[in-house]
Order: sequence, then C-alpha cells, then structure tokens
Amino acid sequence: MYKYTLFRPFTDYDAPLTEAGDYSEKYFAAKTLIAKYNLNVPNVAMPTAPAETTKTAYPTISATQHLTLNDLVLQVVILFEGNFE
Repeated sequence: MYKYTLFRPFTDYDAPLTEAGDYSEKYFAAKTLIAKYNLNVPNVAMPTAPAETTKTAYPTISATQHLTLNDLVLQVVILFEGNFE
C-alpha cells in the first residue's frame, strides 16, 4: 500500500565550511584563488574571516517517555481542528 524510502541527509564533505561552521581546506583554497584574481579589481579588500565557534560536548541523556506517530498526529488534529476553513 505505502512505499517508504530511506531519507539520507545530504552532507557536503567537500564544502568550504564544515557542518560546525569551521573552515575547511576548500575555504582556504578558494580564498587564495580569489586573492590571486582580486588584484585586477581596485578597492576590493578581502575581509578577515570570523573566529571559529567554541564547541561544547553535551552529556548523554536517556529518554524516559515517548509519543507514537499516531499520538502526535492526533494532537495536531485537535490543535488545528476547525482552523482549516
């Protein structure tokens, strides 16, 4: 009846910035390349890059309760009941 497919989030491992917002090798390569050709454009300066963010490790937590998908759907239906007109 229903056909489900696995959703895999897309991660660009070759991006100039990591998922955490840190600079990758590609960032520095692009910055070097832009600086190389930026010489032909007057009055355009390369801005300084913002500092990288501080990373924090959070402790592990355990879930003690949960809702089923059906419970969630029923809550949404009750919340929006009559507001679809």
